[in-house]
Amino acid sequence: TAMNGASFWAITGHPVEDYTVVQRFFEFLVSSEIQNEWHQKTCYLPVIAGVKELAEKQHFYEQGITGNVAKIAIDSFMKRTPAEFSRGVLLPEFPAIRDRIVQELRAAFKGNQSIEMALEHSDIQANAIIKAKE
Repeated sequence: TAMNGASFWAITGHPVEDYTVVQRFFEFLVSSEIQNEWHQKTCYLPVIAGVKELAEKQHFYEQGITGNVAKIAIDSFMKRTPAEFSRGVLLPEFPAIRDRIVQELRAAFKGNQSIEMALEHSDIQANAIIKAKE
């Protein structure tokens, strides 16, 4: 499972019993309760169905600035069809894009190109990666 660029891997070659534990751990991570806790403590955008409704039942969005900010984020990203600047909420291509950004920034830090060019090249390459997956 992947969340905002972080990922958990289950590597082959272990006893079957180990994978039962791994499966239970992954199920725990994506449970509505855990996703809701992350959402409320960090304003992490929930990607699991039902989390927003659970937060609403707990009146989270009415609880000060954190709740208000989280509500704005959800309304901005989750109630619309993904567009150019919002399609990154769920971005499985992020690791490949991050690698390209790092390469371009390294070239800039070495003096081989300007920061502006590194950012422009990163943008072009990121969009190409995303379009290739569509």
